Amino acid sequence: MILADAAALACALVDDGADGALARQRLAAATAVLVAEGIDQQVSTLLGRLVDTGRLSEQRAEQAIADLADLPLERVPTWPFLEAAWQLREACGTRSADVVVAQGFGVTFVTADAPLATQAADHCRVELLSRPAG
Repeated sequence: MILADAAALACALVDDGADGALARQRLAAATAVLVAEGIDQQVSTLLGRLVDTGRLSEQRAEQAIADLADLPLERVPTWPFLEAAWQLREACGTRSADVVVAQGFGVTFVTADAPLATQAADHCRVELLSRPAG
């Protein structure tokens, strides 16, 4: 069981390279994929930024949104973790809810966001979805 964040899901949904393949493999290998509530809006926002900057076509983003709806994700309410997320806000910023939910469930936090992976490493097990260069 893992907790995946929006960066990990977006990577799996739209990255055709090695990182996307790694993300898809990791999600498929998990016995269960937990996600913090609000994940759909977070992924949509990430995809919107990619479209707005010309790095993703509108059509590909729409397909990714449809694919997101089909993923077997277990959406977890974050309200029980609100106080802990507040306490981590300086360490992990706006993504502290993902970190504390992973911490609360005792699962590995899977992300494609390298800075967040570094920030979260002091608080839970973290797996960064990227292949080493070279």
